[in-house]
Amino acid sequence: MIKSFSVIANILFVSGIILLTGSMITLYKVHQFRSVATSVEGTVISITRGQVLNNQLEHFRNPPPATESNRDVPSFHHKVFSFVVSYPGADGTEHRYQSAYSDAPPPYFIGDKVTVYYNKNDVQLGGWNGLLPMLLTGGAGLFLIIFRIIYYFIKRRE
Repeated sequence: MIKSFSVIANILFVSGIILLTGSMITLYKVHQFRSVATSVEGTVISITRGQVLNNQLEHFRNPPPATESNRDVPSFHHKVFSFVVSYPGADGTEHRYQSAYSDAPPPYFIGDKVTVYYNKNDVQLGGWNGLLPMLLTGGAGLFLIIFRIIYYFIKRRE
């Protein structure tokens, strides 16, 4: 029993190292991109509502706009939202960015101001929305590493 728990603790430790390392690399890449990208303020101009069905995203045509007043309406449950941000380019023309992910509840509403980082090849949104999953993944990895270290010291005392 103890031997199998030791194997599980080692697997969790390696998993923690992988999670923490992956999170740190991704955070570094985001920081590196943002340090060289142009930062402008964009505006959310539309939100697409969809519904998750069999792991596929089915978008509705011409959905009603999501606003603060209908954020908690029951029809919003089990639906996901993606959004389009309009932002000014360096040449003064208006550009649009369609979010690559969907979320529920929607992280932004029509008219919200959003920081947009862009260069000639890539566009990213600012704020914590993009960073939070990486921080949680890194935190989970750190937790698994600390769990293994505590197990090591408990085992050593026996």
